[in-house]
Amino acid sequence: MSTRMSLGQRYLMEALQVPKIHRDRLRKRVREGKCITIHEDGSECQNPVVSRGLCTLCKQHYYLARRKQEGEAAKIEFEKEKVNQGLILPQGTQADWTTKNPFLRDAS
Repeated sequence: MSTRMSLGQRYLMEALQVPKIHRDRLRKRVREGKCITIHEDGSECQNPVVSRGLCTLCKQHYYLARRKQEGEAAKIEFEKEKVNQGLILPQGTQADWTTKNPFLRDAS
């Protein structure tokens, strides 16, 4: 079984956007270089951001949970849900959140 995404699946993932309700908090955290994860006790993760708005540990936890989803459709739905909840940034967008270019800044 291939783990590569089809062109349609890639397009869907690239089209994902973080809902406006989460954007200010996530943008602030990423610009500070901090992980966007909020722990169960309500505290924010203080580790440095590595990829997709997450630190190394939170990223490992995310991908472990994603791998446990059965089938590509379930994995994509899981990812969409986490982006919509503001728990992870869409693939390839972290640099857009840290840009100082005012024309790109609001596109995230």
